[in-house]
Amino acid sequence: MVPSSERFYKSYGFPYDTSQAGALQLLPHFYIYLSYIYSGDENIKWQNNLLVNYTAGTPIYIAYDLRCHIYNKMIIGLSASLNDDISIETGVIVHNNLEICYSYDYITSKVGYYTSGSHEITLVYNFDKKGHAGDRKEQDNGFRRRKYGYMF
Repeated sequence: MVPSSERFYKSYGFPYDTSQAGALQLLPHFYIYLSYIYSGDENIKWQNNLLVNYTAGTPIYIAYDLRCHIYNKMIIGLSASLNDDISIETGVIVHNNLEICYSYDYITSKVGYYTSGSHEITLVYNFDKKGHAGDRKEQDNGFRRRKYGYMF
């Protein structure tokens, strides 16, 4: 949270004269992450996420993500970043410990002139052995730990 300066050495010419150092200002990054899970049906859970990132000298980054977990086995989702991109996501949950997802980002900013988007494959493994009990409360707690435990 406290900015500082670091000295990095640049190489000039051959044979690599490093007598001149360049100062680089390190800036603090601020994040706000909000999430809410709604479940009107025991087989379908809606996961809403909002991420706000601020770094001095850059535009504020705001991203919203909506994911639907079906039978705690399949995931479909849609996300959007303000003035940046739109993404679609699909995935499966294997043995309640491994999550495999595929997403495609379509760039809507000026950077889209140079790229057509990106593909991403995500693997998440849950090391938490809790939440495998048979009752619904423990299953819901396991769901929450699996989704957010690896983020902190």
